[in-house]
Amino acid sequence: MCNRVFNKHNIFCSHFCSESEKCKISNKCSKACGVTCDKPCKSVVIANDNPNIIYSISRSAKKIGCKVVGENYNGYDALRSALEIKPDIMIVSIELPGIDGIEITNRLKNVSPNTKIIIISSIYNQDIINLSYWAGAKFYLPLTFDELELEEVLLAS
Repeated sequence: MCNRVFNKHNIFCSHFCSESEKCKISNKCSKACGVTCDKPCKSVVIANDNPNIIYSISRSAKKIGCKVVGENYNGYDALRSALEIKPDIMIVSIELPGIDGIEITNRLKNVSPNTKIIIISSIYNQDIINLSYWAGAKFYLPLTFDELELEEVLLAS
């Protein structure tokens, strides 16, 4: 069982923080940070055509102990990467050059059924959201997601 928790200082820790573990200067947990856990880390492939978004997602994934095993900027490379690696989690944008995120999701659900797919998109249209879930996505996040929201979704995947 994983013992990851948010401590009372709202810092992501792998333990419960006691008052004696707080830094005297920052008043934050002095052990916060490296994530240690009995659960094996999850492998993650990220597909987005914006390097800044890939960087942000990668940083959040690593923060909670995931291992980023692929970063792709178009749908063809993303699909190829996911088929070769068969990651635990794939975070894919709907709007990708080449093959779109929904098509990637649809193809992966048959070939790599254990890969959990998280769709991110600037499109907030109920028909598109429903289509994403129908294709096999486990989560749909608007592009305006915050770091904590992404971390919660990754942990739930």
